[in-house]
Order: sequence, then C-alpha cells, then structure tokens
Amino acid sequence: MRVRSSLTWISTAVAGVLLPAACTDDGSLNDDAYGRLVYDVFPDTARGAPTDPSNPDDPYREFRLTGLARLGVDTVEYADLGDVYPEVLPEVYVMTRGGRPIDGQYPIVDTLPDKAEYSPFWRVVEVEVPSAYVANATKSKGGIERNGFRTRVTDRLLYCPVVNPDAYWITPDPDFGDLYWNVFYGTGEPVPNPYFDSSAPDAGSPEEAVPPVLTDDTATEADIRLTPFWHKRLLGFCLPGVLDAHRAATYGIEAVQDDPECDPTAGACPTHPELAGAHVNMLFELYQPLETTGGEYVPWGVPGLLAAGPGEEGYSSATLIAAVFTEDPTLVGTTDDIDLETIELLALKDLPITRIIPAPAPEGGEGPADGEPTE
Repeated sequence: MRVRSSLTWISTAVAGVLLPAACTDDGSLNDDAYGRLVYDVFPDTARGAPTDPSNPDDPYREFRLTGLARLGVDTVEYADLGDVYPEVLPEVYVMTRGGRPIDGQYPIVDTLPDKAEYSPFWRVVEVEVPSAYVANATKSKGGIERNGFRTRVTDRLLYCPVVNPDAYWITPDPDFGDLYWNVFYGTGEPVPNPYFDSSAPDAGSPEEAVPPVLTDDTATEADIRLTPFWHKRLLGFCLPGVLDAHRAATYGIEAVQDDPECDPTAGACPTHPELAGAHVNMLFELYQPLETTGGEYVPWGVPGLLAAGPGEEGYSSATLIAAVFTEDPTLVGTTDDIDLETIELLALKDLPITRIIPAPAPEGGEGPADGEPTE
C-alpha cells in the first residue's frame, strides 16, 4: 500500500516571520537580544487566524483546538499543527557543561516554519560551554560557531512546534461552547488574561475577580506552558507537549530520502524506521463507502478513533490518519473493529492531544468508567 500524495514529503511554507536586519557580531560570548519573533501569516489550519480579519495590524490570533476523537470510552481534543515530513530533521542546540544542560538556558534553533527544512521534531545537539558561561549569553547558532563551542550530535529528539505565543487558544467545549485556555510563556513574565473585560466596572482593581494579567502562581495543570527558544537572537516560543505529565513526548526517527510505503497489516510500518510503530500514533477516521458516494471521500461526521493516548505505548503527536470505510459508523466502536487490510492512509500530521474529556461515570456511583484517567 502506498501512502497518498500528502505523504510524499514535499515541504511547503506554512508561516511567515518578520526578522530584523542582522547586526555585526562582536566576537564575545554574549549575543544581544533583538526582541520577539513576530508572526503575521498563518495557514488555514488550527494554527490560527486573525481575531479581526479586517484589521491587518491585529497582532492576536485565535488558535482553535478543532479536533475531537475517541480514545477508549473517553473523548480527546487535539490541535492540528500541519504535515510531518519524516526526512526533515532540523537541529536544536542545547547548552551543556559537563554533559548537563545549563539551568535557565533556552534552546537555540536555526530554522522556522516558513522554511522547507523546518519540522516540529528536532535532533538535539549538545553544546559544551566554559565555566564562565552564564545562561542565555548566546542566543544564536552564529554565536555558537563564533565562540568555537564544541558540539556533539545526539540520538535524542525534542518535540517543539513553533507557535504564536500571543494567540487566543480556544477549545470548543462540547458542553459549554468556546472556552479560552490560559497560555504561559515559560519565561516567568505575566501573560494576558483572555477573560479580562476592560469595560467591566472596577476592571483591573484589586477587588476585581478577573485580573488583566495572570502570573505563574495562577497556572494549573490544564493550562498551556510554552517553551521559549532563541532564533538569531530573537525570542520565540514552541509547544512543548500536552497534559503536563507528558510534556516530553518525542518522535524517534531517522532522516530518509525515499517515499515510504507502509503496510499497516504487518504492524506500524516495520520496514521504515521513520514510521516506527512506537513513535507514530494512528487516527482512524470513518468515511462512507466509496462505491456509494461516487468515489468521493464523505465523512460520517462522527469523531474518529485514536490508537493511543499520552502515557500509552505507541503514543506520539505524529499521527498517521487512516480512512476507514464503513456502511454503519456505529459498528466501529473500537480499533479492534477495524480491518487494517481495508484502510487507506491519507496523511502524516502533527496532532498533539490537548485535553482528555473523561466519559461520565456510570450511574449508581460504581466509580470511574473504564478508561477514565485517574491522574
């Protein structure tokens, strides 16, 4: 079975950045900070859209968590961060001393989502620094090279998809409608409170229940905490993972240059290390039979099924999307009901799970339903 054209790994530009002109390097250990990355173009996915499309100067973006899927008896929300190309594996530079990361140092990257070599999965390169080095003195790959720091390419990978930190992250709650997520930058600085209403009486006063900004001490397990990084002396931000206990989910791949073929019936692509079963999730989406729709892909309009969730073997945000053709969606309740010989692979996407919505507990107080998270 050959993966469809969306898996031919042809990279496209997915985001734009405005960068200042480069300055002259002074040859010291220190890189002057140039400010924050500014994004002005987002693709038509859950990455975001202008809050006010008629205002070209509007800096804010809505990041709508649009995906719903079933995971056992629970429902999960996931973000669509676009295609994943297994042959693309950029490097992220981690400053170390004696093999241990420098506390407080942000990682350094040298590419962004508007470049063909960008990927949300990064190969870790350790950078050994001298004893005099202080955290975040170096903020660019150029600074690493200029100072002659010794580097070592590792087999470790880091999941860090670049996102707009000033986006309003919105979740379509199935019971209450749109809800805003609190997003913290990871730098310790206060962040805007999406629920603050400047027109409310006494807005912003000490007595106001909804403050204009939030601080780290108000963050909860459900909030999104970004990871800051440096790119050419600019401060950017990425999504480090989902559900605090699983922030370190990685994607174990090796760079390849071929167009992979995948045989799901033999496991999860065992002949292709870039699609190793332990590091690629699967999302089964339900479609009406092609012979009854004239060859058109017509979804049944029900949430698909995920093969694994955070903390489970085989979970990764890198997710193979498979079309499951069925005459009756009620007959496909679990992944055990799927005939792997009849599915069609549609795409490899980055779909990090952002929230698990537990199934209601059974009546009578017997305890949590099967599959309900206990953490």
